[in-house]
Amino acid sequence: MLVVNIQEEGRFGGPQKRIAEVAKESKSRGCITIPIFPKDESEKFQNLLKKYDVNFVTTQMHRVTRDKVHLIKYFIFFPFEIFALYKILRRINPDLTHCNGSFQIKGAIASKLAGIKCVWHMNDTMTLKPVYFIFNKLKGFLGDKFVAASKRSAEYYFPDNCDEIAILPAPVMTESFSPDAVRTIVEIDKMKGIKVVTVGNVNPIKGFDTFINAAVHINKVVDKDINFIIVGPLLENQKKLIEDLNEIIKSNNLINVHFLGRRDDIPSILKSCDIYVCSSRFEASPISVWEAMSMAKPIVATDVGDVKDIFEEYDCGLSVPVDNPQLMAESIISIIENPIRMAELGKKAREVAINHFDISACTKKHLDIYSDLINHN
Repeated sequence: MLVVNIQEEGRFGGPQKRIAEVAKESKSRGCITIPIFPKDESEKFQNLLKKYDVNFVTTQMHRVTRDKVHLIKYFIFFPFEIFALYKILRRINPDLTHCNGSFQIKGAIASKLAGIKCVWHMNDTMTLKPVYFIFNKLKGFLGDKFVAASKRSAEYYFPDNCDEIAILPAPVMTESFSPDAVRTIVEIDKMKGIKVVTVGNVNPIKGFDTFINAAVHINKVVDKDINFIIVGPLLENQKKLIEDLNEIIKSNNLINVHFLGRRDDIPSILKSCDIYVCSSRFEASPISVWEAMSMAKPIVATDVGDVKDIFEEYDCGLSVPVDNPQLMAESIISIIENPIRMAELGKKAREVAINHFDISACTKKHLDIYSDLINHN
């Protein structure tokens, strides 16, 4: 089986990670995946694919963005980039394509023009209103099979038939994200007391203001050493947000909040910490949460994606409403004050990650969907 996976965003993130890891795992099962994506800002993605020995193709593709100049170029070059994709698909002649995101419509159009079946993957729970409108107008004509990263994604895009949409969550390499596979980090080990960590690009969606405000509440009521750690790149286009976060820290004299910046040793960071927190406002299938579960961490997470359903069904974490630092603080405190519960949550989280989010199980779901589309449509 030969699959082309089209990703219109070069900068590395959750979808790129999923594409690379599933492509690597699929090879041993007789499925070759060739990702196609923009060359711009894709160095990290390219390096990971090279590490996994996955062949790929780069081409010029502009993406939907709030940058006005880039957005104008998106519309100007739209037909030319579809034609370029069409020519690549005709040359490769795959059995099917896998497109990612409602706004990534060029791959779906090129697939239709080339007469190639298309799996269209909805991997978010929020998009711009014009994008949502256009997607709903065209989804009946484009895409032969629709899948979603979570039940909530399916409900958002397909409210009338969400139960018919296959769910493909973000996968985790649980052998690598294992407490037994890595060592702790000296700089974190030196911090006294409990370490509470969150991971993600510093942007408004990640809700780090909620995380920091929860730290404010915790510092007022807990008489223990606690450190709050934020791991993720401080992007140039988020200067205002970073200033606002630092203002919360400064005005509340939070000397125990630490920004570690971009890191490539996430498993070791997770092992070095005691509690993982996800403060996101929107997520479809939060890979950072599944990875923390795989590292046997007790977790407090906002009600995004299918997190609440997973936590409640398997009693493996605590879910709180979005934008509620008070309840987030109370949940973190409840774990800190109950070491036995902390250990139980971590153990259950690891078991759920292995059974539901391991790369092997997620890859099998991908291949089953591919085979079904090829053989029965």
